[in-house]
Amino acid sequence: MRVEKHISTEAHFVLERVSGDVTETELTRKMSELLADPNYESTMRGICDFRKARPKLSRAEMDRFSRGVAEHSDFGKSRWAIVTDHPILNAYGHLLQRRIGADAQIRVFTTIEAAEEYVGCEVEQALSLSLANR
Repeated sequence: MRVEKHISTEAHFVLERVSGDVTETELTRKMSELLADPNYESTMRGICDFRKARPKLSRAEMDRFSRGVAEHSDFGKSRWAIVTDHPILNAYGHLLQRRIGADAQIRVFTTIEAAEEYVGCEVEQALSLSLANR
């Protein structure tokens, strides 16, 4: 699994583009690396784009991963959008949403445009803000 991560402190926004085979180990690593990034803040909005990803995990593995995410006290308190057009990843996204709970601000979308509207941030605008301030 490959993750292209952009954090815009200016726009208070995270974009992750995921491609390749998605496994429980790789998802856990991705989440750990994001949380450990010194530029990341738990109040940031984000979009995680899985449209180029291929799920290689079982329902039990996804359930275990979603339980781990739900146990992280800060996750789900700011708006996050999962973007996927793959039926299995869509179902896993909804499982994660349910596992975190009714107050979670995580939603699953099939288009970037719908995800941008939900999180209130345009990807290109956030990326250009970030690049302009480097």
